[in-house]
Parts: sequence; C-alpha cells; structure tokens
Amino acid sequence: MAANIIDVEQKFTTDAMQKSELLYARGRILLDFQARPDEAMDFFRQAMEAWPDNDEAARPLADLYISHQRWEEALPLLETIVRWGGRKDDKQELIPYYLNLASIYIMLGSDSAAADAYRGVLAIHPDNVPAVKGLAEVLYRLTDWAEAYTHFSSIIKNHPDSQSKKEKIEIYHRLGEIKLKLGEPRKALKLFEAILEIDSHHRQTLEALITIFTQYEDHEQVIYFKKLLSEVLEGDEKVNVLVEIGDIWQEKLFNSINRVFQRFLYDFDGFSNFHGSSR
Repeated sequence: MAANIIDVEQKFTTDAMQKSELLYARGRILLDFQARPDEAMDFFRQAMEAWPDNDEAARPLADLYISHQRWEEALPLLETIVRWGGRKDDKQELIPYYLNLASIYIMLGSDSAAADAYRGVLAIHPDNVPAVKGLAEVLYRLTDWAEAYTHFSSIIKNHPDSQSKKEKIEIYHRLGEIKLKLGEPRKALKLFEAILEIDSHHRQTLEALITIFTQYEDHEQVIYFKKLLSEVLEGDEKVNVLVEIGDIWQEKLFNSINRVFQRFLYDFDGFSNFHGSSR
C-alpha cells in the first residue's frame, strides 16, 4: 500500500528534491522489506538522477554497486559521499566508504589516490588497523620507504594481537625488505631473525638471509641457511640446493682450510730447516 502511494506521488510531483526523496523511499521498501536489491538499486539510481545531492540515496546505491562488483560506477558515488561527509558531525560512518574507496582505487591502479583515502580514515580514527596496514602496503608500492616503515612498525608495536602469525611474518618481511632498500642490511638481519622465531623455515626469509650473507662472503652462514632451506624443498629444487652447499664447501671452505694447512706446512718446514742448519 505504502509503495503504491509513493509511486503515485513521485509520478506527479514536479519538485526534483521531493521526487528524489520519494524514489529513495521506494527503493528502501524494496531493499529492507521485500529483499529485491536489483529493483531497489534502480530506484536509488533514479533518485540520484532526479537530485544528484541526495546523500541518503547515494550510500545504499554505492553499497549495491560494490556488492555487484560494479567498481567504476561505485567510484564516483564513494568520492561524493566522503566529500559530503566532511560537512557532517558523525565522521565514523564514513570509514567503510573510505576503505571501499581505497580498495577500488587499488583495483583500478591508482595507489596515490588509495593512500589519500586511507589517510582519510586515519584522520577520523588513527588506530584503524585496516587503514594503517593498507596505507603501509600502498606506500611500499610507491617506494615511500620511510613512511611505509613507520606504518608497518606501528602495527607490530601497537596492534600485535590484531595480526595472525602469517600476517606478522609478512609485516616483518616487508620491514626487512625496506631496510635492505635503505642500505641497512644489519637492521634487516634482525627483522628477518624475528621471522625465524615465528617460523624457522620461512622460505622467503631464508632466501633473503642467504643473499645477505653471500654478499658478506660469510660462507658458513650461507651453508647454514641453505641447509634449512633444503628442508622445505622437494625434488630438483632440493637437489640443486644440496649441490650448491657442496660446491660452497669445496670452493670456499675446504680450499681455504687447505690453503691454511699448506701454509702451515710451509712455515713448519722452513722452521725445521732453520733449526736443522743451526745445529
């Protein structure tokens, strides 16, 4: 009955704002009481066409576009919602719209815009973990190493219980990678060691440590971490790593030890000859 009355009223009204409000009300009935979201979406769209400033219609329409994965149609609505939201008292309700906006920007390849959306969340709620983490990831891709490091670190420091073991490993690994990019390998080592305390056979970390110690020419450490790496590999990969260990031992360690031993024999022989001739 109420739906029929609304239909009649919106057909005959000439006021754009009133027509938009009636179309919005019709959409709400379809969405909330009749479980007909596709039809509701059409009414919300008509409400926006009648009066583009209808904030109440924009929000459910954006939500429905997102649920239908119609990202490019949702984007301008979300941008409008957060812009309108700057004039409202309750900023908290804007957080999901900012987060959805950031996600769509990322999908469309606009990390800089996503960073601004995440900052919009943090301006309202500085401890919002999804926004802190999302901003850190975006800044990492934008090669803003210092700020990315700050945000990743704040998750470990301030919100450790919010992350699973797997997520903590991912964050520590990002932190270690950033320190490597900043030319601070010793600090990176400490971060990678923190990962091994959680998972002693984390493959990416073992590979990173092998790379670092290879650069330092610390062959014993390279062998140690390659042995750990071999324990998580199978088939040809495992065989190849074991062969590499053998090669390192032969070329770097055994030959080095052999040279020291030969030098010792040379020195010892010289020492014996000296004492023999002095008699």
